[in-house]
Amino acid sequence: MPLHERKNWYQGTESGAWRTLSLDEMGVAIARSGTQTPGDPAQVGVIRLAIKWLASNAHKAPIAVRPRVTGDPAEPDTEAELCQIWNRSRPTKLIHRILTDLWIRGKGNAVVKKVRNPATSRVERLEPVDVSSLTWRKETRFWRQGSIDLVRENYIWISLGSDPECPEKGEDQWAGFYDDLRTLREEAKYTADVLENGGVVGIVISKKDSNDFLGDDVVDRITKDATAATTGSKRGSVLVVGASVGVDELGSTPERMALDKLTLGAQARVAANLNTALMVLGLPDPGKTYSNLREAKQGTFLTGVVGFHDVLKEALEMDLLPDTDGGLSVDTHEVVWIYDDLEELREDTDAVHKRARDDLAAGGISPNEFRAEIGMDPTDQEGADAIRIPATAAAPGPTGP
Repeated sequence: MPLHERKNWYQGTESGAWRTLSLDEMGVAIARSGTQTPGDPAQVGVIRLAIKWLASNAHKAPIAVRPRVTGDPAEPDTEAELCQIWNRSRPTKLIHRILTDLWIRGKGNAVVKKVRNPATSRVERLEPVDVSSLTWRKETRFWRQGSIDLVRENYIWISLGSDPECPEKGEDQWAGFYDDLRTLREEAKYTADVLENGGVVGIVISKKDSNDFLGDDVVDRITKDATAATTGSKRGSVLVVGASVGVDELGSTPERMALDKLTLGAQARVAANLNTALMVLGLPDPGKTYSNLREAKQGTFLTGVVGFHDVLKEALEMDLLPDTDGGLSVDTHEVVWIYDDLEELREDTDAVHKRARDDLAAGGISPNEFRAEIGMDPTDQEGADAIRIPATAAAPGPTGP
């Protein structure tokens, strides 16, 4: 078939299909198809990074159970039966799986099985359930796995938000963000394709003279040789055409498209949805949300990790607490995480010392209170417990005529 009768061409490679191009007097065209399934959170690297960071930090705080009392909080019990069950369940891996299900696989839902002792029926440990294998049953208002309805009392159900079509279920946390997910996925895929092609985005090989005739065998050979020279393991090799043709570039490089800047907004919105600062992930933060890494870690811990703990706390209180210590009730006991000794939440030492010095100099605290603020033992020296008003302090003015 003569070239001028060829209207639509396509070219395929091992890495995936390329789009069909409408051609008019063209010899060879190479074009990438891009992402075929846009908006898939499982394919976005920043989401994976954020989940990894949250999971690696969420397990650091010890879990405890304490009575609900009025006034000062009761002492938390880290040896309660619920805590022992949790610690036997490989909590680091369990937390990572729960986060992955909530944000990626389960669209706001995660389900954990309570593994019971066959002899005593007591819960021994927790195991994640493959949430992608579950379907919702309106009749039972719970989940089904294959043809088997899950028994509610044997599972812990964690959810985020509320599905508008079924309020009992969790909500897909990426609703409203799919264009951002597609942007990030397309950027990664496009850059990878250009690298795979040795920096060649795409080429168009056309006849220099419209009166020239290129037979099928010539066109097929040019197509094959051009593809081999620009893609796969032979990219960068010498291309000898042997015909009077011209070569033009098709598309644009990531550098000329400024992809590093175009994707920053999408990346920031995706990270913010996960309550994670880009700085803790080692990524540039266009909004400069935090002035330093310590502040970024503290902020992300308070919003991302503590926020996740609050969701998990509610599920454990409702679905696991009644199975422990003779049947505790959410009305009388609560699940808590202990953050007191975590480095991530500890204030910068320099900032603590500066505040203590300022308070001492202003006459706000005594020397012994100052020592306590900076982690030192009190002293018995005279005046160590007295507050010293600085001489430059303004004397109070008259209060009457």
